[in-house]
Amino acid sequence: MILARALISILLAVGCLAPAMAEVLTFPDADMEAPGRDAWETYGTPVSIEKVRQAHSGQWALRVQTDNKETMGGGFEGVSRTLGELRQGDRVRVSFWLRPLAGREVWIGMGRTSFEQIWRPFDTDWMQVVCDFRARADGTYSIWITQQGAANDFLLDDFRVERIPRLALGQAP
Repeated sequence: MILARALISILLAVGCLAPAMAEVLTFPDADMEAPGRDAWETYGTPVSIEKVRQAHSGQWALRVQTDNKETMGGGFEGVSRTLGELRQGDRVRVSFWLRPLAGREVWIGMGRTSFEQIWRPFDTDWMQVVCDFRARADGTYSIWITQQGAANDFLLDDFRVERIPRLALGQAP
């Protein structure tokens, strides 16, 4: 591990390896202050989403309500957003504030067409969630936020999305 870090430091110093710089991605209505809820998509039925005055910061948060009918099972109701195009090896870091209102676990998944990685934060108050994800292949990636196993209401606020490109070999000067 120490040898690998030393080698990377040397390659950076001589210009053979370009450092990966984080790029903050556009995430419309990240702070939930824009009118409406058009930036978010719902999946599963019934699920309702609305802006409410129970924000972590600012005036508004997004409230997601699920009912988890027995026919739906867990993980089939919630909200989603496209994160954009990623290349294999790119990292994306999504951070946001979450408040479960029903005292139940909330699931967060990221991937291309399904949950390739899952986070399961749990608390009863506002908590900051930070999800680091590495793309396994080129493609369009999304984030899904859902209940698991029972009806659950939760609040979302203050999103930030960063893309960290994979390390790229450069040309020596």
